Amino acid sequence: MNPRAAVVVGHGILCDRELEEALRRAGADAERVHLNDLLDGERAGRYHILALPGGFAFGDDTFAGNIFAKKVLFNPLREAFRRHLDEGRLVFGVCNGNQVGTMMNLIPAFGEPLGPPEVAYTCNSSARFEDRGNIHLKVVSQRSHWLKGLDVLHNIPVAHGEGRFYTSPRVLRRLRSEGLVALRYATEKGVPARGRYPQNPNDSLEDIAALASEQVLLMMPHPERAIEPVNQDGWTRRRSLLRRRGKGLPPEGDGMAIFRNGVEHVRKNLL
Repeated sequence: MNPRAAVVVGHGILCDRELEEALRRAGADAERVHLNDLLDGERAGRYHILALPGGFAFGDDTFAGNIFAKKVLFNPLREAFRRHLDEGRLVFGVCNGNQVGTMMNLIPAFGEPLGPPEVAYTCNSSARFEDRGNIHLKVVSQRSHWLKGLDVLHNIPVAHGEGRFYTSPRVLRRLRSEGLVALRYATEKGVPARGRYPQNPNDSLEDIAALASEQVLLMMPHPERAIEPVNQDGWTRRRSLLRRRGKGLPPEGDGMAIFRNGVEHVRKNLL
C-alpha cells in the first residue's frame, strides 16, 4: 500500500498537475480532487496527505486564499481537516495553497489550527508579479517531516504578486522561538538574503519563505516546478560545468527532496 495524497483543485487553481506529479514520483498514490468533492468531509479522510497547489483561487478576490479558506472553514471539511491533523497526517501548501493554509491558520503561533490567521502574505514591495527561477532557500528549521536532512535548496521558482510575509513582532518572536520559521530566502551559498532584492523577491520580513510544523509545510516558492534538473534555472550552465569535471546532471531537481521526505514519513509512520 502506498501513501495516498489528494491534490485539491478548482476555482482558479493552476499548478495541480505539477504537484500531483511530484507526489507521484515520490511514491504516493496522488490524485487531483475538486474542492467541491471534499466539502462534506467524508472523502478527505481517505488521504494521508492533503496538498494545496498554487494558482489564483477565486481570482485572489478579497485577499489571496481567503475565499478558498472560507469554503473549508464553513463546511464539514473543517472538522475533516482537524481530524486529519489530530491523526498525525500531513498537509503541504505552496504559493496560493500557502496563502489558503495561512488564512486557515494551519501553523499557529498562539492560537489554534483552523482559527483566525496570525500572519499574512501581502503585496510584493516591488509592486509587480515576481516570476523568477533562480531563488535559493536556506533551511533554518528541520522540525518538519518535510524538511529532514535538507540544508540549501537551489533554483526554486517563485511566481506570485502577494508573497511578502508579514506579521506582528509578538507573533514573529513566537514563530522563531518555536522553530516554525522553516525556510529563508538566501544567496546561492546559503547566506541570508537580508532583504536584498531579488534574492528576497518580495521583501518578506526576515527573508521568511516558509513556515512549517511537524506535519504542515506552507511555502511561497514552488518546489513542484523543480523536480527535474532541466526544470531549474541555469541548468545548461551547470551541465557544462559538471561535464568539465566528468560528471552529469543529478537525476532529480532540488525540489524533489521535499516530497520524498513527506511521502517517506507517511510510509514509515502512518501505514
